[in-house]
Amino acid sequence: MKLFKPFLAALLLVIAGFAQAEMVIDFSDTKGFGTAMDFVQINNIRVDTRTEIVNPFDGSSQTEVITMYYDVPFRFDLAGMHLVPDLGTAAPQTAARNCAQLTVFVTNAMNGAPLEDAIITVGGKSLIAGSNGATFENLPTGSTSVQVNHQDYVASSKTVNLACGGNGTTSLSLSPSVGENALRVTDLRAILTWGNQPKDLDAHLTGPCPGLPADLTNEENRFHVYWLDENRLGCNGMVKLDVDDVDSFGPETITIVPIGERLNEGVYRYSVYQYEGTGTLADSASVSLIVGNQPQRTFYPPAECQANLISSSDGSAAVDDGNAWVVFELIVNAEGAVSVVLVNQCKRIGGSAIIRQKSH
Repeated sequence: MKLFKPFLAALLLVIAGFAQAEMVIDFSDTKGFGTAMDFVQINNIRVDTRTEIVNPFDGSSQTEVITMYYDVPFRFDLAGMHLVPDLGTAAPQTAARNCAQLTVFVTNAMNGAPLEDAIITVGGKSLIAGSNGATFENLPTGSTSVQVNHQDYVASSKTVNLACGGNGTTSLSLSPSVGENALRVTDLRAILTWGNQPKDLDAHLTGPCPGLPADLTNEENRFHVYWLDENRLGCNGMVKLDVDDVDSFGPETITIVPIGERLNEGVYRYSVYQYEGTGTLADSASVSLIVGNQPQRTFYPPAECQANLISSSDGSAAVDDGNAWVVFELIVNAEGAVSVVLVNQCKRIGGSAIIRQKSH
């Protein structure tokens, strides 16, 4: 049986009495693999049990949530054409505790300014963002989704991992959906955000530009937009680094606006470069890509980025040390149609100037 990942499923069970329990069985983060001809193992099944303890004297109540994870073998029932749990062998994992804390910063992708009045939702809880975002407490540990909505901006979301102790931080940056910075159907925008470390990540975009001479930042016939060359007008479009953040969290935003009906035919490559700071690219970075009016795509560094590519003895990155995450390519055909191709590789490239090379 092939490796597969089940879709989200939930089962509710209510027990009557002074103690009411609601059980939610969640398959959204599970992984499955075949173990025999008619058997499959499904791991990481999350079971949330919410128990409401009702005071019989005054009617007040208190809710407790206990989270357990189970690894369960299933047998495929040919007659009923469905999976049946192989009862008695489910192995519980460690329980998740509601002991995590997360501060979510929300900014305008076009200028990096705090975006107030956005609605932030984490683990079923919603708060209104202020100038310093919003802080959520008593969250369950493990992987969880952060969603941000604002009436004048494109909604954004990302996945974070929470642990007990300390205050976790993450940031999301929203693209305007109204006004002069709203995207047309032919425009594209890539938004890089990260955490407190590494301190400085840089967004890079290269692409075809017939007739462009080679210089300090560009290869022959290919432009290279990043912090040293923030604007490229021509090449059948305008490419601009809208925001260059150098002190944690981001955003770094690159917008592509075609001149005329389409972009130049060829390959556009988007990369993230760790310019300075401790940790690795995989610690907290994510890239959101918006192509016209299509749904937002969010990319995360692969596991290989978690390896410490930094050579300095104290674990900090020397400036321009060479750690890069090649995120995606945009393939534009002769008719101007844009295809998004995931690359998602981390590599040591020996200096940010190498990113401009077509072979990178």
